[in-house]
Amino acid sequence: MNYIPRLAAIVARNESEAAFAESTVTSFGLNVSRFDSTTSLTNQLQSQAASGEAASTPDIVILAGSASDLDREGVDQLASIVPVVVTTSAATVPDAVDLMKQGAKDVVVLPCSRDELWQRVSETLKACDAEAACKALQAELRARMDSLTAAENDVVDAMLDGLANKQIAQRLGIGLRTVELRRSKIMRKMQARSVAELVKFICMSGKLRPSAFATVSEAEASTCGGSVAP
Repeated sequence: MNYIPRLAAIVARNESEAAFAESTVTSFGLNVSRFDSTTSLTNQLQSQAASGEAASTPDIVILAGSASDLDREGVDQLASIVPVVVTTSAATVPDAVDLMKQGAKDVVVLPCSRDELWQRVSETLKACDAEAACKALQAELRARMDSLTAAENDVVDAMLDGLANKQIAQRLGIGLRTVELRRSKIMRKMQARSVAELVKFICMSGKLRPSAFATVSEAEASTCGGSVAP
C-alpha cells in the first residue's frame, strides 16, 4: 500500500507566521496548502464535499497570526469540518478560551520551538484519529444492532435483565429451543464471543436501555469503556 502524506492547510495573513507553521509541518512529512482566510478555505471544503472530492480535505488546519490580525471569522464553521489548531502571538487567556469555544482543538502561543509546535499538532492529529475511529466503530455497532429483528431484540432485553434461557422462554412465551436459536443469531450478528462482549458492544453503540444498567452485572458493565476491533 502506498503511503499518502497527510495534508495541513495553513490559514494566515502574515507571511512570517505562515512560513513558520509551514516549515515546521513539512519538516515532519506533511504536505501543505495555504489560504489567506478561513472563509476561502471553508468555501473550498464545502465545494469539494459537494462534488465528492473528500480525498483532498486537509487532515488539520493551522490558523496562524498575531492576536490582532488572526482571522477568527468563521473559525466555528471551519472547525466543524476539520480539526483546527491556532498558533498566535501575544494571545491572552480569554483569547485562547474564546478560540477553544469556537471549536479550535488547541491554541499554541508563540514564540515556541518547531518541536513544540509539532508535538501539539501531532497530538491533535492522534486525538482526532482516535475520535474518528471511535465514531466509525460506533456506527458499525449500531448497524449490527439495527440488523436484529424485533424478536431478537426481545431476547436481548431479557438477557440484559439477567435472565437465563428458561426464564427468557417463560417471559416471552416461546420454547427453549427458540430462545437458544435467537440467542445464537444475536451473538453471530453482533459478532460477540460472550455475553460480556455483547453488553460491551451494545453499550458502545449507544443503544443500551437506561434501565438495563441496573441489571447488567458490574463485571459486564465495566467492559463498556474499552476499545474493541469491529
